[in-house]
Amino acid sequence: MKHATYYDEKKRLFKTDKYQQIQNMIQNIFLANHKIYGYRHIHRQLLNQGVKISANTGIKLMHILGIKKAV
Repeated sequence: MKHATYYDEKKRLFKTDKYQQIQNMIQNIFLANHKIYGYRHIHRQLLNQGVKISANTGIKLMHILGIKKAV
């Protein structure tokens, strides 16, 4: 294993997820609203709560969590 690869992997092991708290908030908003909120409503709710993220970041986090709007 190359030195750069070793130290890069070592650094990643101790790196925390900077969106963990926001992911919990997204999941709580989604479940509190009967699984019908899409990314636009969730993004608006986060902005109302003082969390400033882009809509695309919200979409990415919802995809990671496996959240999809119930039609």
